[in-house]
Amino acid sequence: MYYDNNKNFPVLDDYPMTKTQEGIFFETLSHPGTTIYNIATMLELGGVPDVSRIKDAVISAVKAHPYLLTRFFQNDKGEVRQKRPEEFAFDVEELRFRDLDELRKNLLQPYDLLNDSLLRASIARTDDGKIYVYFDMNHAVFDGVSRQIFMRDIERAYKGEKLEPEKFSGWEAALLEERVRNSSQYQKAKDYYTELFSGCEPDCLPLSDTQEDIEGVVSVILPGHADTETIKRFCDDNGISENDFYTSAFGYVIAGFSGREDSIFTTINNGRNDSRFMDSVSM
Repeated sequence: MYYDNNKNFPVLDDYPMTKTQEGIFFETLSHPGTTIYNIATMLELGGVPDVSRIKDAVISAVKAHPYLLTRFFQNDKGEVRQKRPEEFAFDVEELRFRDLDELRKNLLQPYDLLNDSLLRASIARTDDGKIYVYFDMNHAVFDGVSRQIFMRDIERAYKGEKLEPEKFSGWEAALLEERVRNSSQYQKAKDYYTELFSGCEPDCLPLSDTQEDIEGVVSVILPGHADTETIKRFCDDNGISENDFYTSAFGYVIAGFSGREDSIFTTINNGRNDSRFMDSVSM
């Protein structure tokens, strides 16, 4: 074991999965062949692109974010863990298809999470002369903010900038979560929320099983003419964030719809509440 520059986070033979990753992993196992957790991006290149330069830029971006090459495996105890690559082994495939329809049918494929690389990248040509760049990452190692970071770094590398490797990766994030989950502070927080939500009914909204009714519930048209600028000005004047405003408005609507004084709902955030994660490509 040795230590890197991440404030005494060890570089290990293997790492735990985060709880969010475990959720995606077991959800994927429950739905064999699913592509719901594929995060795919396809770009059509205009003009006369320098394909070799584009490939080099993509490879540089992956080198800067090596967590994309992590692999999941099952150890002797039956635990699913993740492992750093022993060496950098990644390339951008060059593929040819008859047309765009054939390209789309062939490129988006499900992942075998225990045996596959969780990153795919290719440059595809069609018979009409068009060229596309295609990326596909599994959500267990990638998210929406990661896509912004990754695309930004491809552009920077394409312009000739040298990319610095990220300093805090998904491996460190997994160790940090494991450390936090074993702390007394975590247990205190868990006890607090267990008490806070005690007695709450999990199914207070009378949602139907039909997609039409569900869409009717979540697609709410509010009266009035509060455009985004008006809302932003209201938030600034009252010292609240736009996130607070929209969350409160949604809670108000749900409370009215359910007929309850209190309502509970979950939201998604990007998990980057630690500044060290700002440039991390991970889940």
